[in-house]
Amino acid sequence: MALLSFRVPTPMRRIVSALFAAAILVPADIAGQPSIAMEYGDWTMMGSEDPMDGWHYFVGSGRVYPLRPMGFPYSNAALSITWACDVKGQGIWFNIYDAPRIGRFRRWNPPAEWYLKDREISRYETYEQRQEKQLVLERRVFVRVRWDAEPPTELRGSLLPSGHILSMFIDPLAVDGSIEDPVALSDFVSKLSRHTTLLVEIPWADPQLLRSHFRIPLDGAAEGIEETQRRCPDLRER
Repeated sequence: MALLSFRVPTPMRRIVSALFAAAILVPADIAGQPSIAMEYGDWTMMGSEDPMDGWHYFVGSGRVYPLRPMGFPYSNAALSITWACDVKGQGIWFNIYDAPRIGRFRRWNPPAEWYLKDREISRYETYEQRQEKQLVLERRVFVRVRWDAEPPTELRGSLLPSGHILSMFIDPLAVDGSIEDPVALSDFVSKLSRHTTLLVEIPWADPQLLRSHFRIPLDGAAEGIEETQRRCPDLRER
């Protein structure tokens, strides 16, 4: 796999743009841009057509609060999941609201093959590019989750600089984190459709705060995902 640019802002712009588009979905419709919104239990499927790039689809859970309430000023801390799909690709993000910065995750490193490929281009990097790449690598984390009553597992993710968004299932060989691991992403979406709840563990950067656990009900996720997959381009045929 060819290595991409080390510039961090590119994947972040994609994520921020996707979340922003979901937030302004209804106003876009009022302004004349076609959009849809459907409720499925605790989940919502939304779509919006961009004049240049076509349809963007989002399937998201409602906000859930930690099992153990947090004290002031984080009394309204919450978490949600967003799955986005369009002709350019797919992505899944865990979004944290009204909470302290995420931190203290266990980190993971790319496999050894990445280092061998990296040596081929390392001599062409500027100091700034090396610093940016190091920051990206430091943000690669394992996120502990639990499906229903199954044993806990860890998912690979990348913590964005904001400290409140986790981009999940980046490809181990994608240096800038802009490519999702299609196998892991597909498996996660399938599990959303098959299970009843998903428990997500979030540690905080502040060592004085206990880690929080968010239990997300999956009622309606299967229906929302099925409708989105029916509408969204089949990316496997690209």
